[in-house]
Amino acid sequence: RWRHGPSPVGQAADPLSDVEFLAPPTPVGDALLAPYRSAGDLYAAVLDPASGQLRRQIYLCGLGSGDVNSFEPLQPCVADGVAYVPTNRGVLLAIDTTTWTIRWASRYPQDLATTPAVVERFPNEQRAFATSIGWRDCPPIATSGLVLLAPADADRLYAFNRVDGRISWIVK
Repeated sequence: RWRHGPSPVGQAADPLSDVEFLAPPTPVGDALLAPYRSAGDLYAAVLDPASGQLRRQIYLCGLGSGDVNSFEPLQPCVADGVAYVPTNRGVLLAIDTTTWTIRWASRYPQDLATTPAVVERFPNEQRAFATSIGWRDCPPIATSGLVLLAPADADRLYAFNRVDGRISWIVK
């Protein structure tokens, strides 16, 4: 039906032609929400499901100088009009899906061995071990007034208050 990428000669440039999508699009009402990286920053694209046309672009945060691990998708969770987007960079974001604005951003402690600066120091054969501390491919889960997050950049399970983003409890 549609795709994003380099535009054929003579057609208008695709605004998403040079981005790196970081998860499959997630249905949100009559739209699709897709996190992506562009020039070292994290954004969310709000797409029309029928045409793929970009309805809105939301700046979420800077990602720093480290690489984004494509094996750790940033799959959002949507519940009660809010999309919870992990960053795997020590922050969980909540986006109001009515206004498409950031409701809150909450920091959590990362584990040192998974941060990009430390991972870059490991030789290739040791990199898999260095990055194996966090959880694997686990989107946030919204339940009972909490958002549970088992991030790839930490070996703890975090529970965030869905209203204000404060950490309610941590399990190691």
